[in-house]
Amino acid sequence: MPADDSFADLMTRLQSGEDAAARAVFVRYTHRLVGLARKHLDGRLAVKVDPEDVVQSAYKSFFVRQRDGD
Repeated sequence: MPADDSFADLMTRLQSGEDAAARAVFVRYTHRLVGLARKHLDGRLAVKVDPEDVVQSAYKSFFVRQRDGD
């Protein structure tokens, strides 16, 4: 996927069921999302949950909702 694809173009491709678009979302946003999760996880919760787990859960919700047209 070209780096200059807009988010809207990526979402259109994803809505059409393009597997490459799902991979592109994962590649494009995972590093940033893991960093945000790490930054915002409460210390008590961070002992039990990895930032990567939070991101995987967010992706699951995102892809399910996206598939359902939300």
